[in-house]
Amino acid sequence: MNKKDSKKGFIKKDFFRLLGLYAVVIISCIFMTGCGKVTVDLDKYITAETTGYNGYGRVKLIIDGEALERDFRDKISYTKEAKEIYGNLLSISTAAGSIPGLANFEYEDLENVSNGDQITYTLEVDEYKAEKYLNCKLKYSKSGVYTVTELPELETFDAFEDLDVSFEGNDSFGMVNLQSKNSAVPRAFFSAEPDNHLSNGDVVTISFVNQYINNIVESTGKVPEPREKQFTVEGLPHILKSISEIDSETLEAMKAEAKKSFDSEFEDSFTMNTHVEDCIYMGSVLLTPKDEERPTNSKLFLVYNGKISNDYSYKGKKYDKIDDDFWFIEYDGITVGTDGKVNVSLQFFKTPNDFFSVDSGIPTGWGFNTTWNYRGYQTYEELLEHITSEAGESYSIENTIEK
Repeated sequence: MNKKDSKKGFIKKDFFRLLGLYAVVIISCIFMTGCGKVTVDLDKYITAETTGYNGYGRVKLIIDGEALERDFRDKISYTKEAKEIYGNLLSISTAAGSIPGLANFEYEDLENVSNGDQITYTLEVDEYKAEKYLNCKLKYSKSGVYTVTELPELETFDAFEDLDVSFEGNDSFGMVNLQSKNSAVPRAFFSAEPDNHLSNGDVVTISFVNQYINNIVESTGKVPEPREKQFTVEGLPHILKSISEIDSETLEAMKAEAKKSFDSEFEDSFTMNTHVEDCIYMGSVLLTPKDEERPTNSKLFLVYNGKISNDYSYKGKKYDKIDDDFWFIEYDGITVGTDGKVNVSLQFFKTPNDFFSVDSGIPTGWGFNTTWNYRGYQTYEELLEHITSEAGESYSIENTIEK
């Protein structure tokens, strides 16, 4: 063989050797990629749909369909079999965009998620459908950890700015009164501790109830800070504990009301011949509750000796005596403010419900004597017995009457 033929033989052998090598590479690639199927690494497309804010978020793990569309729209298509089975339904999504529907995450449903929180998950994927209908292979880890980073930060606001805090009731039995001027943060969102049996000087902690934090975050996009504030109880009056606490101005106002009530009660209830000659203030009796653990009011009785005349005569007989009527006006719920001022509702009082009769000794001509019925008590002792009976074992008695 000449050199020229030898060179041709070498080229032919070299060509077939290279062709064989290419064939091996192609066959290997086919076996490695699944007969030419595109491989998608799902781990690179795991992301999260988030709602809420940092510290108050909720997270749903998903496969990022938009990213898959962007990267594989022209590389993955529906197989002939998919088109035969699903027909026009395939127009809803591209082949790449349908991949997320083949994946299912399992993880603990978390609330109040913060950035940096880690979610441990397991992932199940329908590999069979991916190969049969999309002609692709899905590569993925069956479990993993996702770190949350997408939650926006929250603004804060002072929920106490629109909250009016006041105290009502009496010292030792005070209560907290909360009024919110912000409809987005109603009074029900706050709690107070303690909230009753309060005394001046007590410290009450007003707190934002945690279960309503998410409501506020969702409605306002803000979170309340601070969550609690302390308030000192002040301004609560105490119940009247001694007659000496009543200033002269208040006493005179009560006495004036008593005189007016006494005159009206007698002169309106009898004939034109009945007159109130005098209404003498005798003194006061105060009942104060013994049980300091119960919110009971004290009772003040202003006691009077009424003088009643009746201009009556029959067949030459005349009644000219002045009748005594022991009577009281009762004020309940009197309090004394921290400034020492007495608080009393002058228009709210009680007077006796009991009656007694006075026999004139003068006949009426109908077989019986003329009598008068007076509201009150015929003697001071009977009046005092009534007050003592009302006190019972529950009240202490202070009596300034000197008889």
